[in-house]
Amino acid sequence: MKSAPFWTGTAGGVILAALTGFVILPLLGVFDTTATGKPNILDWWGHVNLENSLRWRAQDRNIPAAVDPDQGFEHYLSMCLHCHGGPEASRQEWANYMLPSPPKLWNEEILHMSDGELFSIISQGIRMTGMPAFGPTHTDEDIWNMVAFVRRLDQLTDQQKEQLHEASSRFGHGEKEDREHGH
Repeated sequence: MKSAPFWTGTAGGVILAALTGFVILPLLGVFDTTATGKPNILDWWGHVNLENSLRWRAQDRNIPAAVDPDQGFEHYLSMCLHCHGGPEASRQEWANYMLPSPPKLWNEEILHMSDGELFSIISQGIRMTGMPAFGPTHTDEDIWNMVAFVRRLDQLTDQQKEQLHEASSRFGHGEKEDREHGH
């Protein structure tokens, strides 16, 4: 049986190697961080870190009763549609080249997030993704209105879908670009 100093030395060596890699690899620019590069371990790491960060930091809150999803719709048109698009509405062409790609906010992954997690993301943003923090420029009420609207994206009226489509058509491109780039 190996002695305690052996295991302590082994554990210390593994930790030192990991820390060295953590410092040396970024200094060498080993990982491709371009928006046109292929996904790599940084994408996985960022996604896992985001999920766990939200789980630990987002407050467990629900949408307040006094919110106005229609106000959230107006905010969505002016601030979110450019990157996220909407049901039957495309995002701006440049958003097709963002990595990570802005999610479609009506998909299963987003629908399974808690209200508090969505509030946290909209309020505080997500570093190195292009998702800005709207908390410094908007009230909590505005942000809750946006959360309430996002919760209804998969249940839009035909009139709301048409408004989203009309707004996105002013971007100067159609949904063809979204399909071509796998979005």
